[in-house]
Amino acid sequence: SILFLADALRSGHSGPLNPVQVRQVEVLFMAAVTLVKMVNDVIDFARIGSDARLACTMVPFSLETVVSDVRGLVGPVVAHNGVELSIEMPAAGLRTGDAQIVNRVLLNLVSNAVQALPDGGHIGVRIGDTADGSLRIEVTDSGTDAAIDKIRSALEADDPDRLAGETRGWTHGLGLSISSRLVRAAGGSVTVEATQEGGASFLVVLPFPAL
Repeated sequence: SILFLADALRSGHSGPLNPVQVRQVEVLFMAAVTLVKMVNDVIDFARIGSDARLACTMVPFSLETVVSDVRGLVGPVVAHNGVELSIEMPAAGLRTGDAQIVNRVLLNLVSNAVQALPDGGHIGVRIGDTADGSLRIEVTDSGTDAAIDKIRSALEADDPDRLAGETRGWTHGLGLSISSRLVRAAGGSVTVEATQEGGASFLVVLPFPAL
């Protein structure tokens, strides 16, 4: 409800706002997105820790819709933090797979990058296909001094005790660990490497072919 009403206000559907009110609504929307993400991370990690089975559905979905939803959620956070976000998606169209997994992983990686970057930073998202037709998602940020070892530990963690403290972004690495578990449940892989500038570059591969 908070997200819906805040979005209605910032989109102008409820009438014009003055500049101060626009900034306040953007902060409200950003805080609501942050809270939703944190709660989802905690709930999902508790479910994973209870040995609940992770299911992956294979149904047609629109890649453009997933990317648009994620861009809409992180847009206020990107603007508030003074970060530039670019998304290249030549591999658009319908695919077979689990849209929720793509949404969750992309949202976690972009959100973490936004929180890690100073004003003027840049996040690049490239979505394409691998040689065998799998979905390929690369998320790279322009940060410096990224703690790659801690990030890898979060990606490999199967329980909260293995998380190596805060690893950039929200919820002390929960989002990264959950993203990794979701990708593995779908039969895919996620890796991270340091960039030449000292940032982080994530590569996600999911067996979700184009239709």
